[in-house]
Amino acid sequence: STTMNIITGYISSTSGTVTVDGSEILEEPKKTKQKIECDSLVYSCGYIPDVDIAIEAGVKLKKDTQGPTTKRNNETTINGVFVVGNAHFIHKDINKIIKDAMSTGVAISRYIKKQEALKKEKQDEDNAHNNSEDKE
Repeated sequence: STTMNIITGYISSTSGTVTVDGSEILEEPKKTKQKIECDSLVYSCGYIPDVDIAIEAGVKLKKDTQGPTTKRNNETTINGVFVVGNAHFIHKDINKIIKDAMSTGVAISRYIKKQEALKKEKQDEDNAHNNSEDKE
């Protein structure tokens, strides 16, 4: 999409500036193209969705609609990757998009909390294992 081409620096914007993490893309391209560890990525597109990013990530698409295949909570076929709004399917009512976005936000929050709990549980197990080795 044009938006992604501008964000990634392949084409320049016709007006204004594009910044990533506080750095202008055209002035500091290397700084803006580094890998940034994060918990989430929110990608917003226009009315007609650009699902290329989902395809590149390996999300499976529905044969009938070519929209991402999702579970009940809008999580795609890749754990931790969610889709909402017109990127999921074309909504005719903005209120339905808002409702869909809110319920997906709740699902994402639950997913993140579950991942944090699993990470803590693993750290606790590792610490317990290390402590038992130290005593031997």
